[in-house]
Amino acid sequence: MIKPIKFEYSTKIVSKKAFEDHIKLYHGYVEKANEILQELDKNPKTDKAHKNYSHFRGLKKDLNYNLNGVIHHELFFGNLGGKGKEIGQNFVKLAQKCFGSFENWKKDFCATAKSARGWAIACYEQRTGKLQNIMLDAHDEGMVTSSYPLIAIDMYEHTYALDYGTDTTSYIYNFFDDICWETVKKRMVALDG
Repeated sequence: MIKPIKFEYSTKIVSKKAFEDHIKLYHGYVEKANEILQELDKNPKTDKAHKNYSHFRGLKKDLNYNLNGVIHHELFFGNLGGKGKEIGQNFVKLAQKCFGSFENWKKDFCATAKSARGWAIACYEQRTGKLQNIMLDAHDEGMVTSSYPLIAIDMYEHTYALDYGTDTTSYIYNFFDDICWETVKKRMVALDG
């Protein structure tokens, strides 16, 4: 069973109310993923699996959606609450190598976020060895296989609308001032292991 991570309000990019409402949404993904896992354990009906329609197919699709909803939110909440300073030099070097400069990477990430209906995630793509900004329109749509997530921003309206309305640009730029680069550094260390 999936156990939710407890996240304290430490961000400055959204209000406490917006954050607490968002945490409730995260818990909903955890609950649904666990419900689906229990159903699969209890009676998966694998003998009736079919690609056009089957109970098993529905459970698997819904598990992907909810489980990614859990994971993406944990990435997002986990990289909030920093001061936006002391960017890890390993990340800067990777951004320079892959985008020419940290600023070029940041511009690409911002454009990716503005284009996303769901998520923008800076990933280290292991096959090419490059930093890439991935856009997802839904939790279960768009992630590149073998990518390791380093920074995630939630671009669903529920994340920012209460505090920013439709001003996604301010939300995204304020996000950069709130990234916990220590978390990003830990995620990068995992790449070396």
